[in-house]
Amino acid sequence: MHPGALAAAWVGWAERAPRLGIVVWQVLGASALASAVLAGFALTVPTVRVGADLAPLLQASVMALTAQYASPGGAAAGAAGAVLALAVLGRGTWCVGMALSVGKELRCSRIWSAAHSER
Repeated sequence: MHPGALAAAWVGWAERAPRLGIVVWQVLGASALASAVLAGFALTVPTVRVGADLAPLLQASVMALTAQYASPGGAAAGAAGAVLALAVLGRGTWCVGMALSVGKELRCSRIWSAAHSER
């Protein structure tokens, strides 16, 4: 078996299973959008060292929020993160909604043309 055989087998899997290829492509796109949204949320919320007790964790997170948003740079980073997360979520929702509405219109037109062509 030569080294190119594995690469050739790997390339052809989407042609042998196109539905699986479509699902994998959609999952990769969704994970890219999710990583951008989570990056925006990571800029918005400060990181806190996690401990075993809940009360010190809550107190530390309140203190970290106060310290981060007290400085102008922290507030700007938080606002930029929120804008990034909301923009990516909004654009992703709009794109999915448009794709679903176009798909619905296409299905309806195919059903209508199939019903009227049988006469």
